[in-house]
Amino acid sequence: MAIHEQKGNRTAFDVVLSLIGFGGKRLSDLFRHTTSPDAAKSAFRVLKLEPGEDKDAREDTRKATPSSGTARKPQPKATPKGAPRTRGNGPRKSGRKRRKPMSKLKKEGGSLKTRVGWISRVDFGEEGFRTALLWLAKVIFKRADVHFVVLAAGLVAAKAVRETRRKIKAKQRRLKSRIMELTRNHKAREKKRKEWEKRDRDRWLQARRAFWDAEDELAKLPDEAPKKQRNELEAKVKAAKSEKNKRHGLLETNNGRRYKEADRGQKSHDTNVTDLEDRIYALSKDLDDWEPENMAAFLAKAIPEFVNRAGERVNLYIVPSEAFDGIEGIETARELQRLREDIRIYGPNRDIFPMRGDDGKKVEVIVPEKATWMRSEYFATPVQRVLTDRKGLADGHPDIYAVAGFGSSMVKPQGEFPRPWFSVPALHEITGVRTSENQIGVAVTSIHPDHTVPLVTFHSLKDEVNNERDFIGLPKQPTTAQRSLIAALKDLGDATTGTLADRTGLTEDQVTSEMQSMAATSSHSRNTKWPGVIWDKEDRRWKFPMEWMQQKLRYPVPPKEMQKDVVMAYACLHGGSVMLDIGYFLKHMPQRILDHDATILVGAGDFVEGLAHNLAQRGEVHPAFWNLRLQEELSGTMVAKVTLDVFRARFPAALERFKERIGKRKLSNKEKDRELHVAIDEALLQNVMIEGNHDEWVKRHGVQPMIHMRSVMVNMIRKVIEKDLDKHDMRTVNLDEIVERKTIILPCGDRYILPSGLKMSVDHPHMSRTKTTSIRAQAGLAQNSDAHLVILANFHVGIAVMGWDGERGQRVCLQVGTQVIDSDFEHKKQKTVDHGFAIMILESRKNRVVRTTTTFYGHKPGEGKGLDAMGPFDDLMAKFGLAE
Repeated sequence: MAIHEQKGNRTAFDVVLSLIGFGGKRLSDLFRHTTSPDAAKSAFRVLKLEPGEDKDAREDTRKATPSSGTARKPQPKATPKGAPRTRGNGPRKSGRKRRKPMSKLKKEGGSLKTRVGWISRVDFGEEGFRTALLWLAKVIFKRADVHFVVLAAGLVAAKAVRETRRKIKAKQRRLKSRIMELTRNHKAREKKRKEWEKRDRDRWLQARRAFWDAEDELAKLPDEAPKKQRNELEAKVKAAKSEKNKRHGLLETNNGRRYKEADRGQKSHDTNVTDLEDRIYALSKDLDDWEPENMAAFLAKAIPEFVNRAGERVNLYIVPSEAFDGIEGIETARELQRLREDIRIYGPNRDIFPMRGDDGKKVEVIVPEKATWMRSEYFATPVQRVLTDRKGLADGHPDIYAVAGFGSSMVKPQGEFPRPWFSVPALHEITGVRTSENQIGVAVTSIHPDHTVPLVTFHSLKDEVNNERDFIGLPKQPTTAQRSLIAALKDLGDATTGTLADRTGLTEDQVTSEMQSMAATSSHSRNTKWPGVIWDKEDRRWKFPMEWMQQKLRYPVPPKEMQKDVVMAYACLHGGSVMLDIGYFLKHMPQRILDHDATILVGAGDFVEGLAHNLAQRGEVHPAFWNLRLQEELSGTMVAKVTLDVFRARFPAALERFKERIGKRKLSNKEKDRELHVAIDEALLQNVMIEGNHDEWVKRHGVQPMIHMRSVMVNMIRKVIEKDLDKHDMRTVNLDEIVERKTIILPCGDRYILPSGLKMSVDHPHMSRTKTTSIRAQAGLAQNSDAHLVILANFHVGIAVMGWDGERGQRVCLQVGTQVIDSDFEHKKQKTVDHGFAIMILESRKNRVVRTTTTFYGHKPGEGKGLDAMGPFDDLMAKFGLAE
């Protein structure tokens, strides 16, 4: 029903229009007012920022470290230098402290923001450890001009170190067992030799005794004894002597042979035992390499000194994790702190880093403490688990949470969780998935005193790791056969002689000869381009040396200039809802678009509140917007006003470029129109919209949603542009075509091609949220497998989730919240909404995303102001005496 009751001479619709900035105007005057230059100037005056306010890309090379005052106080030697918290000089009044303007802070030398470089899971000791990634991190952090760097969880892969030590000790035990076996065998042979020697000696002694007995018997024979008897005894003596001599000769011969064999056996035994003992000693040296002090000595050289853009050294703060670093990693970090002045150890498991600025914001770093983690398909599962554990502690919440150790890249605004959080990718080759690791790279956060959510930039390095063998060079003056063999080995990773022969067309003898000529030497171990090849006897394969890949290989530095797409996304405007915060959307959306120089504005559905499910009767629809036409007009007007505020801010500069291009040349009207169209196109936002489930409720009545809304937008934008052109005495043809092309409703399932050539999908699934925040975002990435950027909405929950696959490389799903500050439906289901909108900056090269930057803007829970549905009725009730 229409609402005609008035407050004074204002209708309910006038009250809502006044919130948009059109106070005192009727709906019929709306477009005429919008085209007024004075009105536009007044509107943009609200948007104008103080110098230095909210410009995350502004250069600031001043050095910064966390403040020494932390919630969990570290050891005095671990306290960072040179960053006391800035506080006001006068006495503090009761209540909330009034913040100084950003421009004032800058003049007084205050800190506007803190840029922090984030590293996690270096995992020294594991096969995936790469020094090359650390050196790339140094380049990235220098370009980002960070104030300090945090390495959270995984300095050392404790599990891998323990396994390596276990294997070394097992080898030592096997070698010791071999020594014992050799000794037993040697003793057994010696015992057997002595037994045979004793047996031969006993036989000789027995023969000798028999000879002596025969001689005695012959000597005792009387002279008168028969001759026959004497002859028999003489024969017996002779036989006994012969047997004695035979046994003696055998004893001497056998003993000589046995002594020589024993001597050779003893020498062989001594040689074998000595060799085994040497190997045990060498393994002991290898075992010593995995002692904390020796690991620290290696890492002190492997980890570069991080610097800011001015080349000044910045500190590296380590927060070890008992789950990933273990006691080995914690002790190694402590040793590393003694070796490097720029390294400090915090934690373990969690610690707080106060930021610079008047607010004294605090970022708490959380890493897993428990040693066992359930494997999960969803990136947010382990992150939310540690955050849930953290909520159970008595300590109060900091301003931001940084969660590291799980190899994921996500950003979550404040709303569902009491504070915003982000997760840090891993910085090693992922060779085994322990939780849900998917991301390799580093993160850089820009933490601003006025922003709830930090501006988070993820630098993906998984493409470099995935293609690392391509960065291996060639030996000096390689032959054609060597080139083909190296190319085949780079492709395969490792290969048998026969496989290489099949790949290259060489014979196996030729492959063996050529590969042996390229065998790794000690000089190769110092080279960063060519490592040589090795033959693995156990696997019987040719390989590149793994140790060289881990320590000496270097990746190419990423280019500074890349193609950039800047997308501002919002959703669930719910035009007509009493909980819609119109003022925030109209004020802050243009500001942030201009701050980040966004060129594409994406609306991911639900532009109207709708009338289904008795929403009007339940009081969720403002009486002034009692039908869908009015709701679409409100939403269309709001989005158009944002578009026009941005246009009017950008058009003067675009017009100057237009005049520079034309110069003093005489151009035809067609050429002038073409150049003017370029200027208009540069200044005008690209609006991309899709239907949401609330919008589609009208389809059941055979009505196409959003057509009227788009018409309102196109007409309003066109009229304002015409008015601005009139101010400059300009006219052009086909203006409608430009505005129509810049205001599109994307059909379901279609892809929008971004200026860089990347594909963008915008979806509004008809389903509810889940407890695990990343489930819907990961499902969106899976469904839209050909899209680099997936924008998702309908859950009233915001999160940015990065995912990588071999075909498309780095991809991202930006799930945005809502523009209403609450809803009766969600409130009664104990749900909290994420209010606001988000920015996504994609930087790409050769159609592969290299870097993503994102943040969220919106109210904290409990903030914001909706529409007063009963305001227009108050005077009416009092007039008729019904106020009671």
